Amino acid sequence: MKPSDFHIGLEFVYLAGFRWRCTDVGTRTIVAIRLDPGENPIWHQGPPYIAEELVFDEVELERCHLTHDDALRAAIHAADTSAHPGYPHEVVLEMLEARVDDY
Repeated sequence: MKPSDFHIGLEFVYLAGFRWRCTDVGTRTIVAIRLDPGENPIWHQGPPYIAEELVFDEVELERCHLTHDDALRAAIHAADTSAHPGYPHEVVLEMLEARVDDY
């Protein structure tokens, strides 16, 4: 996502699937609070907020998604188009052992 995709109150998904709420939008950054379902809902009301507000820069904004489905689709696309072919652990271990044996 880009800063222009955000507005105050927008909820989105960031790394590890946590939900966040945008509390301020800048030119190149946004500020958001993490929506922890275990916290008292009063923590998510503001401003000012009881929950800690964190700044997301342009790099972090690219990892934000509107829904969990969007995040999953992006992860699958990244895996499919990655330069690393995603070899299984056993194959990588076998290649490393063969390389060590050559020395």
